[in-house]
Amino acid sequence: MALHSRQLIVPMRKYLMLLLVISSSLFAQKEGEYKIPYNLHNPHNRYSLKAELNEISGISFVNKNVLACVQDEKGEVFFYDLNQRKCISSFSFHDDGDFEDIQVIGRKIYVLDSDGDIYKIKNYNNPEKMKVDKDETPLSIENNCEGLAYVPSWNALLIACKGSASIRKKNNLDDYKAVYRYDLKKKKLLESPVMLIDKNNLIDNTTLVKETKASAKVDLLREMKSDLNFRPSAIAIHPFTGNVYILSFVGRLLTSYSPSGILLDIEYLDKKIFSQPEGMCFDEKGNLYIANEANGLGASILSFEYLN
Repeated sequence: MALHSRQLIVPMRKYLMLLLVISSSLFAQKEGEYKIPYNLHNPHNRYSLKAELNEISGISFVNKNVLACVQDEKGEVFFYDLNQRKCISSFSFHDDGDFEDIQVIGRKIYVLDSDGDIYKIKNYNNPEKMKVDKDETPLSIENNCEGLAYVPSWNALLIACKGSASIRKKNNLDDYKAVYRYDLKKKKLLESPVMLIDKNNLIDNTTLVKETKASAKVDLLREMKSDLNFRPSAIAIHPFTGNVYILSFVGRLLTSYSPSGILLDIEYLDKKIFSQPEGMCFDEKGNLYIANEANGLGASILSFEYLN
């Protein structure tokens, strides 16, 4: 994964070599050249969840059949078996809190809370030897951290912020959303964002893939632009392409970026299908999974086949 800087629209002294600004100059794709490779209007599978996961906020694969799930009000990890279509076990790692995403890496589980703290759970499959460590970061509740993804080549976690893009108040980043990098070896957050997303340019610079006539598509783009609200709720790295996917429940949008940070595509998520999309991950075959909080329709996990 080769995220790097292309164009800086904020002072270089504030954001060093890892800064990536997502702006109009980065969008190099021609209309129709790239399409998010999933039919988001037609889930391949729908897995209904019981009340214990009504507030599901993050998912990550343990193996090809089992997902680790976290919900944002309770410090508990649930294991959901896709074949059996039910939770098969769970364990507590902390008191009640605001837990927003989860990432399984080998024998360790990492859980992100909204103020940027990371809980590392070792030996989660052995209650007698399980150990939980809490790593604090400079991020805060103002950043409202909601997305967690793993980049193997960096041995690092990516943290997507739903709230403020800035760690320090003096930095004026009101029009942006940020993704930060947490180094797992050094146990340290790099205080310069690896991605800055310009919310105002999302519609201008992207092909919205809709099965509509050209005139209807233009009308839809204009309607969305006037009411666009992009606030990341999940982030995931595609296992084959390395593309970065960022999900936003607010506005119900799914965006895709190339490994070098080019904004490739954006899809609108139908609220009749996606009650409240909060969690996202991929399986080993590239299939996409999105978790929805209940929000009147019942909590669920939806799967979408990879159309490669």
